[in-house]
Amino acid sequence: MEEFITDERTGLRYELVGDYYLIAGEDEPEGRPIGIWGQRHLRYIRKHKAGLYAELLTTGKLKVKGKGVDEVIDFGFGNKITLEGTKQWGKSAADPWGNLRDWKQLVSRNGFANADMVVMGKVAADNFMADGKILELMDKRRFDIGSMAPKELEGGLTYYGHLNLPGVDVYGYDEVYLDDATGETKPLIPDNMVLMIPSNANFMRAYGLCNYLDDGGNWHSFEGDRLLRTYVEHRPDRRFIELQSHPLLIPDKVDSWLVAEVC
Repeated sequence: MEEFITDERTGLRYELVGDYYLIAGEDEPEGRPIGIWGQRHLRYIRKHKAGLYAELLTTGKLKVKGKGVDEVIDFGFGNKITLEGTKQWGKSAADPWGNLRDWKQLVSRNGFANADMVVMGKVAADNFMADGKILELMDKRRFDIGSMAPKELEGGLTYYGHLNLPGVDVYGYDEVYLDDATGETKPLIPDNMVLMIPSNANFMRAYGLCNYLDDGGNWHSFEGDRLLRTYVEHRPDRRFIELQSHPLLIPDKVDSWLVAEVC
């Protein structure tokens, strides 16, 4: 087998590494112009990745579905909380401040991590900001619990402020993603959910091989985060662009974060 080959359709140069041809050096697609349709494919993949992150963070599981594959990877995530009855945020016995302090301690003990960031769905954030106990503590001048100064950020993110106890930054998140299974648009963080996570959370992004068949009937495999290629079909004549990516997210410490359904 030749050490280097060039794909005539894409212009990409490949290097033989072991049994596979990988894109060689300066021909990495990251720096190549891919046109408007390639950009749209890339935006879709990035949106899909966001959905994978959301699925992993909120359930501790990942669905892997494709040709010949229909599996659920369960990472054994255990830090799941569901508030019930009057303890739900917005109801009479709600205690958001106490909940956050308890949950941070739980993450520290189970996951050996400092969960210093709280991300809330829309309804959870509204109930938190309207909670009487939170408002009362904020108004006590001699007790510096923290400060709330809401600020809109990019990408559907709202920064609400910082709580000195339990030592967390509080955010709201309204961004959505397209669920491939149902075709529905869903919030990345469900409206009734709170995510408590370290700001330096470590998740490895692994990728499966991208495979394609050339006009000569030969299979090619590419090891990387994505593969861009074009091909032509006739009768009628038309050119297609294809962008492949097969991401898999893997948490470093499974219980280094917590999710809670609070309302």
